[in-house]
Amino acid sequence: MAFDQCVNILDPLRQISASQAVDLDRLRLMKEYAQDAHEHRQAFRSFWLQAAQLVLLNLLLPLLTALLGYIFGSREH
Repeated sequence: MAFDQCVNILDPLRQISASQAVDLDRLRLMKEYAQDAHEHRQAFRSFWLQAAQLVLLNLLLPLLTALLGYIFGSREH
């Protein structure tokens, strides 16, 4: 009789602890997803920053220098 009451009392506690374990797993997965998303965003930003620097330094700066050199070099004083 007392044992049955103990089981009845402990059964909801067992269900609560099982749901908390699921919640902990869910939180762990959400944390890993957030870290992966952050790393992906940083890699994406780094890639485009490097691409922009490459274009600016290797294409636009020499083109601007050549154009200004032609404009100011062809002037007659």
